[in-house]
Amino acid sequence: MLADQDRIFTNLYGTEPFSLEAARRRGDWDNTKDILAKGRD
Repeated sequence: MLADQDRIFTNLYGTEPFSLEAARRRGDWDNTKDILAKGRD
């Protein structure tokens, strides 16, 4: 089983606020640009 810090969806259980600002504080959007730059393959 994955450790909590290794999960992609860090608020999976809804224990933290759902706002965009809260997601940014959790780092949910970190490296998104790099992931998209890899393309579909």
